[in-house]
Amino acid sequence: MKKERLRRVCIFCDGNNLSKEHLWPRWLTKKYPDDRPNLGHQLQKMRLLRDSVDVANVEAGMMDRRGPPATQKIRRVCASCNNGWMSNLQRAAKPILVPLIEGNWHLLAEASCEILAAWVAMTTAVLEFADETTIAVTAEDRRYLRRETRLPPRWAVWVGRYEGQKHHHSFWHRALGLPTTSALPDNYNGQLTVIIVGKLLILAASVSDNALNSLLYMAGHNNLRLVEYCTPRYGGGIERMHDASQPAPPAFNEEMADQIIDSFSEMLFQLHYS
Repeated sequence: MKKERLRRVCIFCDGNNLSKEHLWPRWLTKKYPDDRPNLGHQLQKMRLLRDSVDVANVEAGMMDRRGPPATQKIRRVCASCNNGWMSNLQRAAKPILVPLIEGNWHLLAEASCEILAAWVAMTTAVLEFADETTIAVTAEDRRYLRRETRLPPRWAVWVGRYEGQKHHHSFWHRALGLPTTSALPDNYNGQLTVIIVGKLLILAASVSDNALNSLLYMAGHNNLRLVEYCTPRYGGGIERMHDASQPAPPAFNEEMADQIIDSFSEMLFQLHYS
C-alpha cells in the first residue's frame, strides 16, 4: 500500500472541524470499566529467501500516553462523522456485542454479523491511528466504510470466546508487509488487529491487494476457535461460517490470546508461499 500523506483532516471523509474521538467507545468503558491499558502496535515486514521467509518485526510501542484506555482520545475524526454514522453504528452494535462480551454465546444472524463486522472495521480504523507508523487500512476502505456502513472488500472478521484475567480492554494491531521479491517491501499491504473485551475476542484482517484476499479465508478456516467468519459476499451481503453443532466454541486462554497475532501472521505467510 502506498504510504499516505497524513493531513490533519478527518480520516473518513477528509473534512475539517475535527473532534476528539475515544479510542475505546465510551459505552464500553462505562459498562465494563478497567484501568489496565494494554494497547499494542507492531510493524512486521517479510522478505523471501531461497528456502524461507525472513521476518523483520518491530515493536512500535504501547502508546506513550498516561491513563487507562477509557481516557485516551485522538483528534482525527470530524464532528459530523463522530456524531453521525459512527454514533449510529455504535448504537446498532451495542446489543449485539453485550451478550458476547458477557459470555452468552449465540449464533449471529446475517444482519447482526454485518453490523458487528462494520463496527470492528470502524474501531480498527480508529485504533491504528493511535500510532500512525502502523497505518495499513487504506483511505479507500475508510471512505467505503463511511459511505456504506458495512465491511469493506478484502476484509474478514472472526469472533471467539476468551477465558482469562489478563486481558479485558486489550488490543494488538500489526501492520503487515507481504513481499513479492527478496527485498523487504517498502510499504504495508495488510493488517491484523485483535480486540478483547470481557469474554469476547475479535480478530480483524484486511489486505489492500485482491490477489491476497483468499488468504484471509484459508487462514481463518484453519483456526477452529474462531467460529464466526464475516467477509463481504460478491454481489452484497455477508458470508458466515459457524458450526451449529458447537454453539459455544473452545475458548482462548491467556497464552493463546498473547500468541494469536503471531500464529495468524505465520499462517498467512505460509499460505502465501506454499
